[in-house]
Amino acid sequence: MTNSDNLNLCLNKINTLANEIESYEHTIFNQAFYAILKASAIEIDDLINKIDDLTSSSLHTRNIFELYLILRHISEDEIALSNWIGQSHKDSTDINKGFVSLFQSNGLDTSILENMQQLKDKAHEESKYESKGPFQIKPLADKYGYLNDYLAFISFAQN
Repeated sequence: MTNSDNLNLCLNKINTLANEIESYEHTIFNQAFYAILKASAIEIDDLINKIDDLTSSSLHTRNIFELYLILRHISEDEIALSNWIGQSHKDSTDINKGFVSLFQSNGLDTSILENMQQLKDKAHEESKYESKGPFQIKPLADKYGYLNDYLAFISFAQN
């Protein structure tokens, strides 16, 4: 099998697993697991399509590595799962604010985005989750025995 064949096989298996999980009971972990699998599938698909671009392939490989570490961490630690859920609200809010700013600078109506953010904020306030900041990947890599891999990815990004 070629590397491309292996990547396509991984992509198909991840998509199959994600589709199975989508039908499972909607627990917080299952929803997080599904989201990370779907993000991994997107990264692998992009890697397949940009495999000849060293910068893109390095970035996608690093993202897949980080998603693996986060998935492993939240599957082994319920507090980490809660922190990840809380962080997802902050990440979503940051993205939404960026779009609002961009749209406003171009004179576009942002009321739908602002209303959507208010609903998300209200739901988040009523939940038990809070943002504790982004996961630090280096300590996760060290915890799970992948510090050398992490350091290699960092050196790719710096060059």
